Amino acid sequence: MSRKKRPFNISLILLSLWILVSQACLIPIEPFSSGISKTSLSPRIEAEVVFRAEVPLHNEEQILYLDILDEVTGLALNPARFELDRDDDTHYSLHLSIAKGTFLKYRYLRKSVIPLVEYNAQDQQVRYRSYYVDGPAEIKDIVAGWQDTVYHGPTGRLQGQVFDGQTNAPLSNMMISVGGYQIVSSEDGTFGIDHLPIGTHLISVFSKDGDYLPFQQGVLIAEESLTPATIRLKPLKMVQVQFNVEMPANFATQMPVRIVGNIASLGNTFEDLRGGVNVLASKAPVMQKSAQEGKYTLLLKLPAGLDLRYKYTLGDGFWNAELDSSGKFRVRQLIVPDHDIVIDDTIAAWEVPETKPITFTVDVPENIPGDENIISLQLNPYGWMEPIPMMRLGENSWTYTLYSPLHLVDEVSYRYCLNGQCETESGASLTEIRTFFPSATPQRFEDSINIDRR
Repeated sequence: MSRKKRPFNISLILLSLWILVSQACLIPIEPFSSGISKTSLSPRIEAEVVFRAEVPLHNEEQILYLDILDEVTGLALNPARFELDRDDDTHYSLHLSIAKGTFLKYRYLRKSVIPLVEYNAQDQQVRYRSYYVDGPAEIKDIVAGWQDTVYHGPTGRLQGQVFDGQTNAPLSNMMISVGGYQIVSSEDGTFGIDHLPIGTHLISVFSKDGDYLPFQQGVLIAEESLTPATIRLKPLKMVQVQFNVEMPANFATQMPVRIVGNIASLGNTFEDLRGGVNVLASKAPVMQKSAQEGKYTLLLKLPAGLDLRYKYTLGDGFWNAELDSSGKFRVRQLIVPDHDIVIDDTIAAWEVPETKPITFTVDVPENIPGDENIISLQLNPYGWMEPIPMMRLGENSWTYTLYSPLHLVDEVSYRYCLNGQCETESGASLTEIRTFFPSATPQRFEDSINIDRR
């Protein structure tokens, strides 16, 4: 029986364009203070942070925003957005109250039909800027340009090296963020960034696993000059954190429950992946079932002082991730204390009442044994996203149940992948592409696939 297609969802169309064009999106945006669930272990100290942005002169009065980004759901998928005050034609400002110990990832946008993300002086879109809130502060940023405004001014170069502050050993793979650029330190800890606009920029250096205290300071860039920077990072003490989580009432699942977060050990790749996400489910740890029904646990070693952003999920940071009681994405924040702790969380919901889960069951060829390979489900609501590992039912059968965020999508294509491979070497789909529509009643798809990797 043919199915009548739903009317076009204009929000989804805008979302698709936003992801493809500017790697940001129009999923409903919440204020920063209410967009994060805070795990309070002690009274939180708030600090006033003033953002001041110097921007290129525009031929008409412009409206600017600051996006505080969510790297767990996906940099492109769940920002908290704030409009800046206009001080004059090229200077804007914003005052925010933010918890001390927070490590922000943010960037500027200019209002347009689809808001334009800032670009650096090499005409590259800015992924994010970063800032560690250790007290009241004033941040001064220079926006080099926009998608429609190329920077033509004078530039200089920053060159430096990152060391362990205790051992003086050079540190590789540290993240360096300055002037809208992001790079990692090389094996000997060195880094270099060309084409920085002249003026003072904030340099921020941090570890992908948070095991060093973030470093930041202003650096003055002069025209056609090299600015040196020697950076020493303070290693942080490691503590044990036990996460206990309880499922929603009347919910049971055999699917693995994972924690995904903003550090490498919780699946963060620090890369722009397909569909605007940054976290891979296959790299995130699986929680253990507790002796108590509906409860799961995981013990981690984490750096004291780390600003941990995390969520529980049956998939990744976007698909099958926990929701709050109103159906919005939930991201938790924990400033890790200097002692061992136990965190007790409860998941409010995996789904919203308006849409019901969809179960996929797939039989694979006998020459693809389950104990040697992993079958994944790849979804395409506006572009292909990262594949989600399925659960093995038997030697040649796999299953996966999708709960959310089905209320945010319309028509979705899907296909199956083998060991993370979804396409052949020639770019053709490895398996047949199928389609589903979210519904107010549960759905079940039973598929069989052939896999030809040629």
